[in-house]
This record gives sequence, structure tokens and C-alpha cells, in this order.
Amino acid sequence: MNVMERRYSVPDWSRSGIMIVFFSGFISLLILFPVTVIATKLLCASCWYGVLCGFLFMLAALICHRNGVHYRLLYACSLLLNAIGNGLSLSSLYVYESMSTDVGRNIPGFLPAASLLLIGILLLLLFPQRKKAVVLGVSVLFFIALGACVFGILDTTVNSGVVWRFSAFALILAVMFFLTMASLSAHSEFPALRAASFASFGVYLLITSIVIAVLSEGELLDCLDIFPWRDRKNKQ
Repeated sequence: MNVMERRYSVPDWSRSGIMIVFFSGFISLLILFPVTVIATKLLCASCWYGVLCGFLFMLAALICHRNGVHYRLLYACSLLLNAIGNGLSLSSLYVYESMSTDVGRNIPGFLPAASLLLIGILLLLLFPQRKKAVVLGVSVLFFIALGACVFGILDTTVNSGVVWRFSAFALILAVMFFLTMASLSAHSEFPALRAASFASFGVYLLITSIVIAVLSEGELLDCLDIFPWRDRKNKQ
């Protein structure tokens, strides 16, 4: 029995590491929304201000991460700085599309990501011997939810596009931390806070890349307005 228990249970050191990454992801989710709301109101002069400020926070996070080898607490600082940077970058999208960031309307967008992150950690801890199946199953749920968000964003008959957008970005954050938890369960010698810090950089890159892609397309379309052939096409 002792052999079987050791084989099919999560070691304490692995369990604590998974919990650290989970709470890191959950805190990042909690930070994402209020920072996005505040930055959208304060940095509304230009849709690029949020991206630029987020980049500065990411650079500060990078400095903290590089020095985390000597001071582990700096990994936590890196995580928090990137969480703020995520919200700043996301605010650029809200400013660009002139979307409302009313707190009451957007809270539901937080729930799917938080719920799936919670489901993910519970399954990883309860069924460690079936980690591959858990990762596959939860990943499928994440992508189904993300697909629903994309459909909600594209469907012009839906009036809650703001909620769908926030929910999609929250899901990106949650899936990154879930995959980090799953990876940490197999490589428990890797410091959990360092893994969470790495995940926060991945989230920042994904969110900021999507935001820049949307903003750049808009800038490009504005530039095309100077060509007379575009005006003739629109008149036709």
C-alpha cells in the first residue's frame, strides 16, 4: 500500500509548487481587471500609451527576474509588475475601440478563466497519475471557452463585446498558468516562483502581441485613406 500511495499521490514539494503557481495566476487575474479599468481612464489620450507603459513595466519585471536567482522575492515582484503591464497593454485595446470598462458589466468576463484555473488545479492534485489526460481535457475546455469568446466578439448581434474581449484575454492568462502548473508537477526541482514569473512573461507577450496587431492594423487602414484609389473604391 505504501508503494502504491507513493506512486499515485502528489509529493508535498510538488503540491506546494503547484499551489504557488495557482495563486500567482489567480492574483494576476485579480490585478488584470482593475489595472485595465484605471489605465483606460487615465491613458485615454492615445491608444499607444498603455502599450508603452506596459513595456516599461515589463522591462522592470525583467530586471527583477534576472536578479531573482539571488533574491527569490524578486520573482514575486516580477510577477506583479508583469500583471500590471498586462492590464496597461490591454487598456490600449479598450481605448482604441472606445469600449466602456464599467466594473459591473465586466466582472462576468473574469469568471470563466477563474473557474477553469480552479478546475485545473483540483484535477492536477486529485489525479496526478493521469496528468496527461487532465492537461488534455482542461486544455480542450480552455479552447472551447476561448472559441466562444471569439464568436461573441465577432457576432455583431451580441451587445456584450467588452465582456467577451476581457474574458478572452483572461483565459489566455489562465491557460498559461495552468500549463505551468502541469509542467511544474513533472519538474518539481524548478523553483515555483521562478516558473510563475516565466509564465507571466509569456502572458505579457501574448496579450501585448495581440493588442499591437489590432492597433497596427487600424493605423495601417488609416494610412491607406490617403490613396485616391481607396476613395474611388468606397464610392463604388
